[in-house]
Amino acid sequence: MPIIDASVLVAAVRSEEAQHTAARAWLESALRDEAPLIAPAILLSEVGGAIGRSTGREDLAHRIIHAIETQQAIELAPITVTLASAAAHLAADLGLRGADAIYVALAVQSREVLVTLDRELVERGGGVVLVQSPEAALGT
Repeated sequence: MPIIDASVLVAAVRSEEAQHTAARAWLESALRDEAPLIAPAILLSEVGGAIGRSTGREDLAHRIIHAIETQQAIELAPITVTLASAAAHLAADLGLRGADAIYVALAVQSREVLVTLDRELVERGGGVVLVQSPEAALGT
């Protein structure tokens, strides 16, 4: 069950994004496999904010948030004190932004690959967990 970063989901739903095709292809492939994806619960605010800001359409952002909350394809992991503490240490050690550290900590905790479009996250998180772009995760 791969960990999905908000950047991948945003790119998959927004055709204007540079990595739209790759993100959508990976997401569709992952969903066809019928194994749920995992994301920290902050995915909701990150996706909602990114969609709302980039499109200026609150209605669209709310619809996407609702779709994530009600579907079964992405399992939202709670941000527990244990996860937050692990993320804080990773942020300090690797120079990660706080939200990025939560994704890395969840991948470490779950022993799963983290799929992201964030180059900094690939570079800095890749030393402690497998971090891949959608293209790499597809093997293309």
